[in-house]
Amino acid sequence: MAILITDRGVSLDDWQNGFLPLAALSPCSGGDLGALGIDVSAGPVPRAQWRRLIGALTRVAIIRIQLADFADIGAFSRAEMLRDAGYRGRLRARGAMLARHAAMARAAGFSEIELTVHQAQLQPPEHWLGDGLLPSLPGRGAHAKPDQRWCRRAPGAVRR
Repeated sequence: MAILITDRGVSLDDWQNGFLPLAALSPCSGGDLGALGIDVSAGPVPRAQWRRLIGALTRVAIIRIQLADFADIGAFSRAEMLRDAGYRGRLRARGAMLARHAAMARAAGFSEIELTVHQAQLQPPEHWLGDGLLPSLPGRGAHAKPDQRWCRRAPGAVRR
């Protein structure tokens, strides 16, 4: 059973319909895919598959993006591209994720982070939710990007 971290807190995974690998999404997939989630694997995504996903955004309820490792910046870029393309559904990060990256995941457009039981034991809820790591964004919509008030370090700041 997966555990979800959202800006509303911690809960058990409520998605019961499974995930279809992005590679299996057919260009002929018509109709409503709302009862199906799409799983985007870590690593490069072929352009044809990405175009099929973008074409199906209005018909998909949840997209889960895999993070290969703790430095998987590509997953954050994919989340931003999906939000910029108009996706308003659930966007889930799964895989190698640290609690200190939660605010960055939220800023990229992820609405939830999926943890295994083992991950949740290593990083309990207070690590994810404490100190404003996953702030709510009042008045800006469920998937809005935060402004500078939510950033830990100002953009362009040099780390010394």
